[in-house]
Amino acid sequence: MWYHIAELCLCLNDPVLGIETVEKAIDLQPKNYESRLLATRIAEKLNEPERALDELWLAISFRPDRIEAYIERGDLLFRLKRWAESAESYSRALRIDPYWDPIKESIRQCEKQLSENP
Repeated sequence: MWYHIAELCLCLNDPVLGIETVEKAIDLQPKNYESRLLATRIAEKLNEPERALDELWLAISFRPDRIEAYIERGDLLFRLKRWAESAESYSRALRIDPYWDPIKESIRQCEKQLSENP
């Protein structure tokens, strides 16, 4: 229930209430992968990228076999211009699904940025 309320808060552009609510969901199920991903999205909306990265690491630690958190982490790191870390996260996602062409393109974009911005 708390997860869905937090999701609704995010949709209604109330990230402050959203983060408070998703924290209640996390208190009940601290290792819930989906709640951690939602906390990531809300933290990004609150312009708290380091908090978002922390949530992503937790999600990954709970479910290293799931691809979404690696991709979200890669996307966030790319926006933060941390291209080497972004490429590493995309590479981990590629190990889960080696046939996903958008991930390959994301890695190429990271490599391009690294070559242009040493």
